[in-house]
Parts: sequence; structure tokens; C-alpha cells
Amino acid sequence: MTDYTLHYAPDNASLIIRLALEAQGVAYDTCLVDRAAQGQSAPAYRALNPHGLIPALQTPDGPMFETGAILLWLARGAGPCRDGCHEGGFPQVVVFRCQYGAPCPAYAVLS
Repeated sequence: MTDYTLHYAPDNASLIIRLALEAQGVAYDTCLVDRAAQGQSAPAYRALNPHGLIPALQTPDGPMFETGAILLWLARGAGPCRDGCHEGGFPQVVVFRCQYGAPCPAYAVLS
């Protein structure tokens, strides 16, 4: 068992999270979310991701969801980037998304 568990579904936005975890050398477990059985609507999954969307990533800091937010968090806080090796452009990306009306799931990452 590892510190990270990726809740995924095939042919979903989960693939980019897998690629990011692999690229950073982060060990992780996987948990298939069965969309055919509406697994994303199950209470246990909704406890991880209240929106019921896939993917979700369980981390030592708590569950993360929204693909963009997970990628930003990984670039800043996991694997070889634990010391913030990509900090230069990170705040600008989040501020841009939030100021121009796009959903801002990564807001919590800044605090």
C-alpha cells in the first residue's frame, strides 16, 4: 500500500494523472470506479469527491479532485517536485483561471 490512491475509470481524464505520477516516480495504488454501476455516485466515492467526478486522488494531505487541480498539486508537492521545482508559473495559472470566470478547483492549493 502507498500514500497515493488514484480512483480512475478507463477512457477518462485519469490517464493524465497516471502519466504525471509515473513521470515523477511517485508510487501509487489504483482503484477502479465502475461507471456502469454508477460507482461515482456511491456514498464512499462522494466522500472523496463530492461532485462525483472521476478522477480523484487520495493523498497524505487528503483527497484531491478535478484533473487540473491534481496536476497543479502534483507539480508542486509530490515526488521530485516536493521542494517546489515548478513554482515560477504556478500562481499565475491559478489566478488567471479564477479571475476570468473559469471554475477554480485549484484555489485550495494556494492556501
